[in-house]
Amino acid sequence: MKYILTLLLTIIPTLAWGQCVGTISSISKDDKRGTIIVETSYALNGINVQSNGRVRYSETNPQTDLTWTLLELKQMVGFDIKDHCENLIARMPTNESFIQTTVLERQGELVQTLIDNVQNQVGQKISATEKVISYKGKTITVRADGTTSISNIIP
Repeated sequence: MKYILTLLLTIIPTLAWGQCVGTISSISKDDKRGTIIVETSYALNGINVQSNGRVRYSETNPQTDLTWTLLELKQMVGFDIKDHCENLIARMPTNESFIQTTVLERQGELVQTLIDNVQNQVGQKISATEKVISYKGKTITVRADGTTSISNIIP
């Protein structure tokens, strides 16, 4: 009975559906660059979707310019794996479509609110009688009545 329970406890986590699992495949040192290489693999809903993930970490934390503490490095690796898993979940076709639809609906709501608030502008007339252009020390003015003028820009 003890062996069956142990077997079930080891199998159940690997049959996880509805989630992304990132696994650290190896941790090594890159002698050329002097960095830490963390290789990962990812399974999404029990299906291997990426087996060659690789992230490099320098010996210093870029936020503090100090050498990583063991805890900081573990947390950063964990954060990076979780972040990549979240991105894999978001890129699933059904989720990507849902996100796009939801964003467009929200954008439409916001645009409609703006349109509703500027409806009183319909029918308003705005006019101009001239256009002034500055070009290489000169002011060029052209008017709707066809007249024009050029003057020096006064510094």
